[in-house]
Amino acid sequence: MTAKIKYDECMKARALAGMVLMEGVDAMLSVMPDSDAKNEVARLLNDYHKSVKEAREIRDAI
Repeated sequence: MTAKIKYDECMKARALAGMVLMEGVDAMLSVMPDSDAKNEVARLLNDYHKSVKEAREIRDAI
């Protein structure tokens, strides 16, 4: 698999993760107690930022 294809896949996953993240945050905050929601949001944001970092590393390697 070429770096360009891998980069494109990461960018698509990043866009999808961003959409899912925003929908998930809205849903979680409406039904969870504050402490649980904050912990889950922090975990999701951390996962999202990891995918962004990976996409940037691949982009820089191309």
